[in-house]
Amino acid sequence: MQLETIRGRFVFSMKAVEAEGHRRKLDYVLQYGRDGFEAFAARVDVEVSEEMGRLQKDFAFVAQSNEPTVLPEGEFQYLQNLAAREFEDIRGAKRLLIDQEEVRILSIRKGNLDATERSEIESHVTHTYNFLQKIPWTKDLVGVPNIAYAHHEKLNGRGYPRKLTAAEIPLQSRMMTVSDIYDALTASDRPYKRAVPTERALDILKMEMSDGLLDASLVNLFIEAKVFERAGILRT
Repeated sequence: MQLETIRGRFVFSMKAVEAEGHRRKLDYVLQYGRDGFEAFAARVDVEVSEEMGRLQKDFAFVAQSNEPTVLPEGEFQYLQNLAAREFEDIRGAKRLLIDQEEVRILSIRKGNLDATERSEIESHVTHTYNFLQKIPWTKDLVGVPNIAYAHHEKLNGRGYPRKLTAAEIPLQSRMMTVSDIYDALTASDRPYKRAVPTERALDILKMEMSDGLLDASLVNLFIEAKVFERAGILRT
């Protein structure tokens, strides 16, 4: 998502609102002189301030929607409303503040991938399992393939690739899941998204725990024991 491109449209729109306010004041003076100007100018200033506030609020929502999130789908109707908003560019042509493709990307429940792209990415788990199965593990490590195979599963059966439920997910996989999510959120070397601060990453883990996706005892242990600090993974 090219957030800076969208930001530019909002900034241009705000400057246009300010300019329109100045134009209205000038037109009033030219037509009516100073008589009643102060009251008129005050009304214009209020209207400009309200419209600027709406634009700032709208862009703040867009920026928030572009962040890693665990919010459920259905929270993005606001984006559809924004998709109908227009502004005039420097040539006077009508343009959308946010186009439909941008709305589609911003409305994706998690990250910036659509269903097809996400399916392709998720296939890495099966490829990893098939590769690990070919390794002649020693007796104490023979379970590694199955542990890795389940580390993207969720307790409520909504994980991938096998949609396992809580009873089917090994404890080691559950531990790996918590660590993997934290690492994915805070890693600075992933080109498809920005890293989030540790505090925000921990909040997301708590939300996934509350939603019944992660093992509560392991999430609490991860946070209380500050496992991320011991591993040297701390972002501000």
